Amino acid sequence: MQLGEEANIGQVSKVASKMWRNLPSDRRLDWKGKAQKYREDLDTGALEELKCPTCQKGFKRNKDYKYHMKDCRELECDIPGCGKTFDHMKKLERHKSKVHLQTFKCDVCSKVFAEKRNLKEARVYSQMKVN
Repeated sequence: MQLGEEANIGQVSKVASKMWRNLPSDRRLDWKGKAQKYREDLDTGALEELKCPTCQKGFKRNKDYKYHMKDCRELECDIPGCGKTFDHMKKLERHKSKVHLQTFKCDVCSKVFAEKRNLKEARVYSQMKVN
């Protein structure tokens, strides 16, 4: 499959091109040098991988590492008797919802509720419909 002229693959947008031309030449040269070094480091594998001290997950980009570090820490489940530990807040939340979430089933309508008060309301409502 061939692409036509309208594909513009590999072309810089007119806005970006104008912005680039308006930068001082020393700044453009500096950016080009940094970009070239980064590409070479990526290609050779010399780019140092950032590792999370808690879970040992590796990151190539500093931005991704910082985002991960916001929630990655040693967390213990606060439910009495559980004591499980997790390295990320999302994993702890998933554990709590799957293991410790108590549910209440209505014996009249067979619906399941997360809170006992909702079960009581459902029973009253179901009994009103039956009568």
